[in-house]
Amino acid sequence: MNTETNTKRSILTLAAAVSVLALVAAGPAAADLARAKKFGEFTPAAPDGWSKNKPHTQFTEKGISKGSLAFVTYAQKKGGGSLNLQIKDVVMAGDRMIVTKPQNIGFKATEIKGLKSGFKPCGEKVRSGGYRIITGKYLVVLTCARTSNDVAMKLLNGIDYKAIAAVK
Repeated sequence: MNTETNTKRSILTLAAAVSVLALVAAGPAAADLARAKKFGEFTPAAPDGWSKNKPHTQFTEKGISKGSLAFVTYAQKKGGGSLNLQIKDVVMAGDRMIVTKPQNIGFKATEIKGLKSGFKPCGEKVRSGGYRIITGKYLVVLTCARTSNDVAMKLLNGIDYKAIAAVK
């Protein structure tokens, strides 16, 4: 073989190696973003009298909340109430405390579809309450403002927690 052929092969080999390294480096972030998009599919339809925006999905690599997230906002068509739903793969120590020992930090205990949950009831205040539910290794967070607890419970009962827990 001549030098020119060897040089071309070396360049092609190097290009292939760089491509493989790029795929390996992108792999986890791509998988994490795919998980976030899957979480977005689990957000339930809006309750009667409410609208739902398209789920925002993302993966962040910054800080202690590194992970996949799907976020959706529900808005009351008349009345100004809102519900924000997050499904994420980051379960912080405080979230575990809210679910396992809610009374220790000013929350109440309940069960939603057989899962332990910590909550502060929703109400008519601007920032009234919310729920934390851990399903498998994932966290579901609902925050509410200017809305009844009944609406929040309808939304929470519309979530397939087993499907979320099965996400890889």
